[in-house]
Amino acid sequence: AAEAALRKPLPAFPEGFPRDAPKGDDLSALMQLDFKGRVHLVNGANEAKLDWSKLQQAKVLGFDTETRPVFQKGVAPNPTALLQLSTEEECWIFQLLEPIGVSEAAKKKLQVGVGLQ
Repeated sequence: AAEAALRKPLPAFPEGFPRDAPKGDDLSALMQLDFKGRVHLVNGANEAKLDWSKLQQAKVLGFDTETRPVFQKGVAPNPTALLQLSTEEECWIFQLLEPIGVSEAAKKKLQVGVGLQ
């Protein structure tokens, strides 16, 4: 069943939104944005100072993760190293890995459909 789901054709993108990522000159021609807000680096040493209410009350959060890639077939993926959450005004970068990563309690608060171990 899983293989059949992978073979299904992808749905059409809305008009004007190409499916493939831009490359080369097309990538260089894209507008660049500068984040002028405050950036918080959160780890085990300072997570107790984090104001969770700003994240909990945000109407929209940008979300990104960073994981060291694995280039060998059959090798388990590396754990997620960083989680970034951002509003228009502020960005939080959570360091997840030992020895400086956030606590297990903080990771539980951050679980949003991505496997954070």
